Amino acid sequence: MPEFHLSRRSVIAAAASIGAAPVAFAAGMQNKLDLSTPRDQLRAYAKMRATVNGGLAIWHHAIDMFALIEGRVSEFLFKREGISVHKIRIEADDSLTVHYVASTYPVDGGNVKDGVWKNHITGRDVKLHALPGAKGPVVRVTAPGLNGAKNAERDLAPPSAERYVIGTPTVFGGRISISDDMLVYRTAEEQQRIFTRAASMGDYTATELGAYESELADVMNPKRANAPASRAMVGVVPWGPDMGMDGLTGKLMIRHRARKVARADDLPQWLSERAEGDSPGIFTTPKLAI
Repeated sequence: MPEFHLSRRSVIAAAASIGAAPVAFAAGMQNKLDLSTPRDQLRAYAKMRATVNGGLAIWHHAIDMFALIEGRVSEFLFKREGISVHKIRIEADDSLTVHYVASTYPVDGGNVKDGVWKNHITGRDVKLHALPGAKGPVVRVTAPGLNGAKNAERDLAPPSAERYVIGTPTVFGGRISISDDMLVYRTAEEQQRIFTRAASMGDYTATELGAYESELADVMNPKRANAPASRAMVGVVPWGPDMGMDGLTGKLMIRHRARKVARADDLPQWLSERAEGDSPGIFTTPKLAI
């Protein structure tokens, strides 16, 4: 469940930044933005991750992959780069429904050439797969007392669970940060039920710890429905049999950095063209559930 507890220090900092006069949250909305309330904390999150007017938000991603190997020092593996398109719908009960679609690709360089990675740990040549048009979970994010945040499309049998935890806004140095974490455990049985042949054979545990950041003035600006933002995340997920690890025990560790862009033209040309070619309309009419 999201933890919406804003410290008194953060509230004072926010008030000092925007002045004492009431501030309308967005053009055409009568509500005031008050970061001490769960409702407006959700609005701030929506403004940072996507937009509160129902439009699309495009993100540019840089991803570094590491091997976290038991009994050894972690090692850098390869890079990926990609895009994602996000949309948020504000529901009648003030909760949010969030969905996104993403395309990511291996980046040539170092031990990667033409999408083939020379696994320096085992000496194996590994074909790195593009992941075009991959849909994220449809997540419902609510204030306390309304069941927290969960995947609206999936019911799991305990002990399997997927938790999406949206944290407390933190205000420091004129910036606002909101954490956004994904905590997942699925038994092998649940993996097979959901993903069939694409599933790993064993239990699946994944943790992603991320945070969105923006200038506080942009989030509080009543003329902005969409605040410029960046995101940083560190994640740990299982590696699959296609990584060429030859039975080594370990996991993939991901360092992820992303920036929201104003338009697809702000992306590297090769990336926007590749994403559009693989998933026509991804930047204008993406195949989203909302």
